[in-house]
Amino acid sequence: MLDASITKLAGLNDAAKAWKVLFDPREKVAIKTNAIYTGYTHAALVLAVTEKLKAIGLPPEQILIFDRQTDELHQAGFSINSDGAGIRCMGTDGKYSGRWNMLGKDIRFSNLLLD
Repeated sequence: MLDASITKLAGLNDAAKAWKVLFDPREKVAIKTNAIYTGYTHAALVLAVTEKLKAIGLPPEQILIFDRQTDELHQAGFSINSDGAGIRCMGTDGKYSGRWNMLGKDIRFSNLLLD
């Protein structure tokens, strides 16, 4: 299903090519989850996405899985990794910076994204 979705998004018939068209191994990729509600983002789906990203050559250290709180990610089944080798997985934990205006509303961004 994941490959079928990515090929449709990219407008291609080959899943490996679709992942390569949409993601460059030189980029950093942040995956925002939702770990606080009943319909939370399932860890298995996020891990499947990260496996596809690694398969096209994206180094694991350039992948970040994040949400609001580290403990919520842990409770949702994610393996926390804030500074070790491999995919980073952690919460913003109240660390936000900046003040930007978007569509008339003041917003702040997670320091994880700004870093």
